[in-house]
Amino acid sequence: MPTGLIIRDDYGRTILDYTTRVGKFIGSFQTNNEASGSYTDSRTIGSNFFHFIELTDGRTGGPTVTFNQSLGVISWEYINSSSGEPPLTIPNHTVYYGYY
Repeated sequence: MPTGLIIRDDYGRTILDYTTRVGKFIGSFQTNNEASGSYTDSRTIGSNFFHFIELTDGRTGGPTVTFNQSLGVISWEYINSSSGEPPLTIPNHTVYYGYY
């Protein structure tokens, strides 16, 4: 018997169908005001990775996060897209991550 979560709008259209897999958060790390960096967790090797960034400084966005599935390396980079503006102060964000 299938299990999971299906959410429909007022018209019965499916807006979320999460029935095949359930994710598991397994850790977190902080970016420590670094413009870029990486964090390795061997438990993520070969997995379907996901992440969530906690924003506590009132800003929107956060770092761009990438994942190397073969090595279990989670990388981040802050990208300042404000051309002609002074560089932004790099905030410290907590990145929560897991796999499914």
